[in-house]
Amino acid sequence: MRTQERPPARSSATLGRTLRSVLVAPAAGFEAAVSAAHRRARSGESLPEGLTPYVLAVVGGGSLMIGWLKIGGLLGGRDVDPTQFGSAELVFALTTGAALAILGQAVFGVVAPLVARAFGGALAGRDARVVWGASAFPQVFTVLVLLPLDLIIVGPEIFATTKPGDSLATGWAAISLALGLLITVWSLSLFVRGMQVVAHLDLVRAIGAVVVAGACLSLVIVAGSLILLSVWG
Repeated sequence: MRTQERPPARSSATLGRTLRSVLVAPAAGFEAAVSAAHRRARSGESLPEGLTPYVLAVVGGGSLMIGWLKIGGLLGGRDVDPTQFGSAELVFALTTGAALAILGQAVFGVVAPLVARAFGGALAGRDARVVWGASAFPQVFTVLVLLPLDLIIVGPEIFATTKPGDSLATGWAAISLALGLLITVWSLSLFVRGMQVVAHLDLVRAIGAVVVAGACLSLVIVAGSLILLSVWG
């Protein structure tokens, strides 16, 4: 019985070490993630990159949608009353962000190898999807920590155009938005570093490849914005 349990335990430990490396030593972390996918591909697995890049992409999409809701409410880009924004609307927003992030990841997996080759690098679509997912790892903090605190301290007002009612809620809304933006910048820097390492590009060319990802994300964000505006416009 113990023998059967060891492989999953070792796999989880390896995954944990790889994700930690992505945060603290990105070059080593991305190399480890891609090497693991290559080993699984050689062994004939149907999904050698595993589910983790897709799960992280889902989390990243949800996190970006949370940020969009906060910024849209702060700048008055949407007209949403807090009484009209409940748990069902929040779940819909997160689901939309997750679905669009998966779509963006899939598009990037097709386009990025062509761009990397044009810039003198080499990149498999599988590796591009791994980089996309792994670079979203910091966004876990937004979804699992910031979002619950947003709802506890401020409530739905943080996603609406109505300003929070007290100074504590207003202060937390500002802190939460700032932290979310910092985490997004962190993920973006990891994304650039991951493309640089995995595609064997210099920094300038890696940034060029990331611009392509930005175009994919722009399509995702525009599509998501149109969907949400049609619901809460």
